[in-house]
Amino acid sequence: MRGGFQMSEEAKDAPKKKGKMPIIIVLALLLAGGGFFMMKSKGGAPKKPKIELAEKESELEEFLVNMKGGTTYLRTKLAVKLRKDYTEEKLKDNIGAVEDAVITVLRDTSPDQIRSGDDFAKLKKRLAEAINTKLEGPVVEDKPKAGDKGEAGDDTPKRSGKVTEIEKSAEGEPAVKKKPEMDWDSKSGPVLQIFFKSFATQT
Repeated sequence: MRGGFQMSEEAKDAPKKKGKMPIIIVLALLLAGGGFFMMKSKGGAPKKPKIELAEKESELEEFLVNMKGGTTYLRTKLAVKLRKDYTEEKLKDNIGAVEDAVITVLRDTSPDQIRSGDDFAKLKKRLAEAINTKLEGPVVEDKPKAGDKGEAGDDTPKRSGKVTEIEKSAEGEPAVKKKPEMDWDSKSGPVLQIFFKSFATQT
């Protein structure tokens, strides 16, 4: 009888064990799905690499061009500072395209367009844009829409080439104005800064 009693108990337990299996499978699937979701959440969207300035300048050959209007010659020598991840070897490999971009901009500039410091700043930006277009193609920038927020999630506009930050006091009021973090002729490069080593015109 004892043997029969034990068999009947085992027979009663068998359905219970089988009944637990679907529950275990469901829990395992839920846990696996949760882990996958957490991994996806932690990964997020890829961050843009930080743009850094190269440590040394790269010099270009001297340029002699006939400026816009046809009566004034310009002799100038340029140096550039590249983005840190863009090597000077790459610049040299594309030097023909770089020189073509510089000559095109200078020939399209009249003497009346280089009277002041602001004029020279604008010319540098034009040169940087022309060179960068030759090296890596045109840069398409997102124009801020109404209501767009800055990187920190506040209502400040997105950063431009020249960045000026204002510290806030504990009460949230503007306190100290910092110096610009960077003053580059291009926001993305490969050429970030243009320098005139020499600049002379002759009529």
